[in-house]
Amino acid sequence: MKRIKRFFGLFWQVLLLPGLFIPYYILLDSVIVDWLGSGSPPLFGEPPVFSANHFTVLFWSVTALAVAVISAFQARKVNGWGRVAYLIGILLLCVLCVLVFPGLMMFK
Repeated sequence: MKRIKRFFGLFWQVLLLPGLFIPYYILLDSVIVDWLGSGSPPLFGEPPVFSANHFTVLFWSVTALAVAVISAFQARKVNGWGRVAYLIGILLLCVLCVLVFPGLMMFK
């Protein structure tokens, strides 16, 4: 039980990434696309506008940055090389989420 508490104490912030996926997707589909537009490419030389696709990339980037910052503070609980491995693993997971999640939600 103590190991589970320690594990959850170190990795609770990572659960934000998959935990926000479905609520954000619902919000994106019902509100954000109507508000900002779908992100279709501009026609006939129109300037590009900030769209739901841009907002999605921004949202996941800020969320991943928040998870990385929280993890940096949580790394104080880990000793030695485990701290380095913990931070590298969290950063790789955050980069992966920023690369994959917006691609799953893009409007074409």
